Amino acid sequence: MKSRDRSQHHWRIAFFVWLTLVTIATHLPQGEISDQPVVESPDKLLHMICFGILAFLFMCCGWMQNKWLAWSTIAVWAVIDETTQHALPIGREFSWHDLIAGQLGIGCAIAWMGSLHTPGMSKLLDSVELVLARAQHWYFLGVVAAFSAIATCVFLWFVFSLAFEQQFNGLVMFVGITIATISVLYCFVKIGSIESEIIQLRKNMATTIYGTIVIAPMVGFSISHTFFDPWVAVLACVVIGCKIAWNRAIQLQIESQNV
Repeated sequence: MKSRDRSQHHWRIAFFVWLTLVTIATHLPQGEISDQPVVESPDKLLHMICFGILAFLFMCCGWMQNKWLAWSTIAVWAVIDETTQHALPIGREFSWHDLIAGQLGIGCAIAWMGSLHTPGMSKLLDSVELVLARAQHWYFLGVVAAFSAIATCVFLWFVFSLAFEQQFNGLVMFVGITIATISVLYCFVKIGSIESEIIQLRKNMATTIYGTIVIAPMVGFSISHTFFDPWVAVLACVVIGCKIAWNRAIQLQIESQNV
């Protein structure tokens, strides 16, 4: 079996595992909500992250090459998931806010579809597939993601709870997922020994990412008094901003190669 086939096989296993976990989590019976919960769940941000990861795994499975068809497939599943929560006697209600957050996460993930299948990216794509062809790399990266996210969230939760007597769980979850993503990418680069392949891309992305870091909090603040979760908007801005930075970096690299 070629590395590409093994990599795709692992993506499909990861997709079905995550699909099962998300479906179970969203269909667990829900009791009465306490007025003063020990931990205030950043529910909308969780929906965005969970369905965003589901969409990302799905697009990497290789079942669909059309971005809009892949988006539509997971988007329909998100609607089914939210609808069945209301239909089943588990104490959950249909929530448009949850659905919108989930759909936004799906859109952000699918926006990255085909990012490594562009001119000049074949060498990097081969390196990525070689890393993901080995099951032990999946286990290691999974542990890194889980540990860094949980450790960051727990640490910040205690810091904010003790220092401010507030939890700021939206911020805590946002920082946790950001640290986890950076940790996984760092370990991925080290495992694959692809520093030389991405160094110029990283430099070309810097300016746009800095701009995103400035704009994203402004967007979150501007909608903080609306019904929409500001941290969902901030995360969406960061993901899309990084995608724009990636596209710009690739374009600059292609232009430099053609000179």
